[in-house]
Amino acid sequence: MLHRLATGDENPSVDAAMAAAGKQAPAAVAPASAAAGRRSALSILSGNKNIPESTRAKRTSSGLVKPAKTEDAGDATMMLVDGDSHHHMMDEALFGEGETPTPGAAGPAEPPFSNGIIVPPRPEGVIDIDASDAHDPQSAPDYVWEIMVYMHSVEAEFQPDISYMAKHPEINWSHRATLVNWLVEVHWRYKLVQETLFLAVNIMDRYMSVAEMPVPRHQFQLVGLTSLLLATKFEEISVPLVEEWAQVADNFYEAGDIIQMERNILRALHFKFGFPSPMTFLRRISKTENYDIQTRTVGKYLLEVALMAEQMMPFSPSVQAAASALLSRRMLNRTPHWDAALTYYSRYDEASLRACVNALVGVLRSTTLLTAPGNPANADRNKAAYKKYASARHLRASLFVEKHIRENYA
Repeated sequence: MLHRLATGDENPSVDAAMAAAGKQAPAAVAPASAAAGRRSALSILSGNKNIPESTRAKRTSSGLVKPAKTEDAGDATMMLVDGDSHHHMMDEALFGEGETPTPGAAGPAEPPFSNGIIVPPRPEGVIDIDASDAHDPQSAPDYVWEIMVYMHSVEAEFQPDISYMAKHPEINWSHRATLVNWLVEVHWRYKLVQETLFLAVNIMDRYMSVAEMPVPRHQFQLVGLTSLLLATKFEEISVPLVEEWAQVADNFYEAGDIIQMERNILRALHFKFGFPSPMTFLRRISKTENYDIQTRTVGKYLLEVALMAEQMMPFSPSVQAAASALLSRRMLNRTPHWDAALTYYSRYDEASLRACVNALVGVLRSTTLLTAPGNPANADRNKAAYKKYASARHLRASLFVEKHIRENYA
């Protein structure tokens, strides 16, 4: 798709992780017999007490069965940095108090395109990062700026109501965090592209924002599951059957329930799924810094942590992507932390990201300092992302972030 401009982002490969651990990777669509090994969040979200004892024994304290082991998290030695690298202490707040992020000033404009899009001139010393793609039609170098301007322009349209939980008395933010954590686990297991995960959560939040009737707790997981189904139809090449999605939820919902919820969501959202994913903006930033795999991997982990926290919902996808990249560069001691090129291509200067970075640091502190070091169940709110990014394939990014937060914010 055109919004994947910078590079083909590697997907979490369960096959590679399983092979490294000496285990057989799961099939793209698990058979019904494996459903018992993928227990859903029903004990929390639905309050169902009539679950067989054999089923309960497989559940974790959060209501989810432990996911298939993909790779030992290993020690807390981060693969992202050399052994002699050090982390500089930072102030409690990275920037200080600030206003809600807004795009930085553009400066003098060059002649517009025929469609009225005005490209601001590049600051002195900032190179054209798209020049090398002149003969690559998949990178759409002739339309990159127009595409990014469009994606920035529609962010507000796809922003959910941050106070929607007040409309649903049986559900709270803790339930949402548990459900999103489960969606991350299912997304990883089925080896879906990253845009699918972010779109699924956005669909879920927007539907909950506009639902005419309160969603009961026992149907909240159905909303999340159906949102993931719709996201796969929009982003993926191959989509599991509806019956297979029902198996993911241990057949607590029938195929007809999923189809009816699909209709409800489509009507409520008017078939609008062109969500500007934060991954698109992060890839653009990664291209600006010459595809630094370390900063991008840490940035991806930070985005998935932000996905589960209600504190991050007020910030747009582009702001979250830029803030994740900035915090990643700070953690990895990249200098300068934010330069003219990153400001130009992200459309945000360092000062305009202060509120989002501070909020993200707060989320990391709350989910890190309350648990034992190296604990894969690092605060139920983000344990699926923590385990995924503790693998060698993801450079043990979650262990690195955990270690950095403990050393600098304990």
